[in-house]
Amino acid sequence: MFVHDEEDDVGVAVTDLQEGNKAKAKVLKSEELVEKEVTPKDEIPLTHKIALVDMEEGHEVIEYGEVIGRTSQKISAGEHVHTHNIQSLRV
Repeated sequence: MFVHDEEDDVGVAVTDLQEGNKAKAKVLKSEELVEKEVTPKDEIPLTHKIALVDMEEGHEVIEYGEVIGRTSQKISAGEHVHTHNIQSLRV
């Protein structure tokens, strides 16, 4: 997976991620080599998001260093982040 920015709450799967298998990511927008690691709690399909941190309901989700949406329920690190648990802030 990859992470766009050091402040991001989510990573993006570049392959299908299997539940229970640790996933490592490099942060793309970083001055130094920064790696993040998370263990998927669900299967995460290619190009879908995975939570890097625990997020409470109503949390503003950060990707690209920007707020992209708000959680509609609690999300734990390693869970699939998609339309079932995040509301986009796009109009």
